[in-house]
Amino acid sequence: MIIVNSSNLSSLLQDAEKLVSELEGISVFENIKKSKFYLWLKKVKNRKNQDAKQLIPVFSKLYHYNRILEFVRDNIISIKEDTISHLISGPYNILDDSHQSENYFFEIDMASRFPDGCSKNLLSPTDIVINDNLFIECKKLHSYKKFEKNIKDANNQISNLKRDIKAFIALDFTDIFKSNEYLELLAPIISFFKKYHLELNGANFIENPNFRNVAMTLLSSALEFKFNELLIDFERKNPEFQFNRNVIGIFYQLYTFLELDDESIILVRGATYLPFDTSDETKRFFHDLASGF
Repeated sequence: MIIVNSSNLSSLLQDAEKLVSELEGISVFENIKKSKFYLWLKKVKNRKNQDAKQLIPVFSKLYHYNRILEFVRDNIISIKEDTISHLISGPYNILDDSHQSENYFFEIDMASRFPDGCSKNLLSPTDIVINDNLFIECKKLHSYKKFEKNIKDANNQISNLKRDIKAFIALDFTDIFKSNEYLELLAPIISFFKKYHLELNGANFIENPNFRNVAMTLLSSALEFKFNELLIDFERKNPEFQFNRNVIGIFYQLYTFLELDDESIILVRGATYLPFDTSDETKRFFHDLASGF
C-alpha cells in the first residue's frame, strides 16, 4: 500500500524528471518526451489549473510507470527493445488498463517483484525467466470471457518449452475487476478507522497496520472469489484439461486506488495464488511474491 499526496508528490515529480533525463540518452527512449509518461508528468506538474478530481488516476499511472521505468533503466540489457517500445506506447488519456501497452507493463511488473540478487531474463520466448530455472507466462485479462483462452495459451506456451523446468502462470485482473464493489465494502471500514483516529488527537489512520492489513486482505479476498468463480466454470467446461506437469501454480493480482481527497490517494495491490505443488517451499514462494519479497 502506497500513499501519494501533496507531501510526497513533489518527490515523485523530481524522481520522474530525473528519470526522463537519464532515459533520453538511451536509443529506445529517444522519444520519451513524446510518450504518455512524460505527458502525465507535465499534467501533474501543471495541476493548479486543472480539475483535481480528474488528476487522481494520473497520479496512480505516474507512480506505477515511474517505478517500472526505473526497473527498466536498471535492467535494460535483459529486456527486449520491442517490449520497452510497447510499454511507453499509447495515448496519455487512456488511464485504465485497456491499452495493449499494459500487457508489457504487467510482464515487467512481475519481473520487478523478484529480489535484486535474482537474474531476470525478459529476452527469451517465455515472458520471464528467473535464475535460468523458473519460467513465467504472463496474461493480462481484458475480458472475463478470455479467461479460458488465456489459461490454455499460457499452459501451451509452457508445454512447448519441452524441458524439465519449474513454471507458473501469472494473471492480472486490473482491467476487468470491478473496484467499485471493493470500495463500497471498504468505505465503512475507512469511516471506522477515521473516526477513532480523530478521537486520538488526529493520528493518521492510513499508517495504522491493522487498517492496511484489512484493506489489502479484503481486496485479495474479493479477487480470490472472482478467480475461483472463473476457475470452477473453466473446469466445468474443460473436464479433461490438465495443466502441464511443470506448472507449480497460478499467481494473480490487481491494482486499484482509493481517493482520500482531491490530492491524496492510496495505491493498493491485491495478490494471491493457487499452488499446484503443495510443498512448504512453493507456498512460501507464492506468499512472498504476493506480499512482496
